[in-house]
Amino acid sequence: MKEVRLAPNIGTHDLAFKQRHAINFLKEGASVKITLQFKRGRDFYVYQDKAKACINQFIKTLEEYGGYLKKPVKLLGRRMSAIVAPEKTTRQSNKNA
Repeated sequence: MKEVRLAPNIGTHDLAFKQRHAINFLKEGASVKITLQFKRGRDFYVYQDKAKACINQFIKTLEEYGGYLKKPVKLLGRRMSAIVAPEKTTRQSNKNA
């Protein structure tokens, strides 16, 4: 499993850069954990909706490249995370079962 870390106020170029890395991880067959950490206390209260929209956009982009949402967006403390897995591995494991 590979991890991609985001921030609530990430720029569009930085987000695209992280998406390219995550797409490469999926092509290699690795699951991708998307983590967004709120640095300061006020970030958590002010940017929570923006952060969730950012993660959902990130997930939607990965789904276009063969990933599926394995674990939905979950908020644990100051971290928001989700897991996207490559579709090939689940289809192969379902055929073997």
